[in-house]
Amino acid sequence: MFDIVMAIKKMGGQIKKRGMKYDIVHISFLLGIYSYCLDDIKNIGSKIILTPWGSDILRADRRKIKRLVRLAKVADYVSCGSNAPRFREEIIRLLKVSEKKMIAAGFGTEMIDLINLHPGLTRDTAKKQIGLEGRYVIVCGYNANPHQQHLKIIESIVKIKWQLPENYILIFPMTYGRDEEYLGIVKDCLDRHELSYKMLNNYLSNNDLLYIRKGTDLFIHAQTTDANSGTVAEYLLCDTKVVNGD
Repeated sequence: MFDIVMAIKKMGGQIKKRGMKYDIVHISFLLGIYSYCLDDIKNIGSKIILTPWGSDILRADRRKIKRLVRLAKVADYVSCGSNAPRFREEIIRLLKVSEKKMIAAGFGTEMIDLINLHPGLTRDTAKKQIGLEGRYVIVCGYNANPHQQHLKIIESIVKIKWQLPENYILIFPMTYGRDEEYLGIVKDCLDRHELSYKMLNNYLSNNDLLYIRKGTDLFIHAQTTDANSGTVAEYLLCDTKVVNGD
């Protein structure tokens, strides 16, 4: 974290020294430490735009929120997707942002482009590519962070296990945000309830992700924040059934 602050300060100093300036500094994924180098960030660009993620502010403690309020105060604009009115109100409330600073601006994902480039890829073909031919594929979350609430998902599935297709398989993408102790807890829970599952632990290429998105029958998203995640949009684009927790 210290290195990030020092790198920004060094960059801001070099740009000021050369008498140049970028048009825009766009900060996506807000860190509280940016509050320690506000003048340097202003030196880098003429306008500052913030794009908070749900996890940036909805999981933040009081100390981080206080720092982010300072960052939002110097920003020229704060963007939020037009399809997220509740999150927009939370941004205004938590970061003390004025209405005139708020702009509606969504963002795409590389995976959406890739899905659109393969309109002829069927669910059955995608399943063959990832060794899940003939299975009813249920994907639970999209990373290994405990905020994905894997244990709650498992507990809920156990209650209706008898309603699932006999050929079901639960897929748990655990490729980033990993904590080995937590992974062990999730695995023990799955084994204890004798559920059919596969845990993805290795890096996935874009093609791997494409086949998973297209080959999924049901995607369960119960994350505590980020209800408007790009991953949800990707599964919806593939005509996958989606359960999105409130």
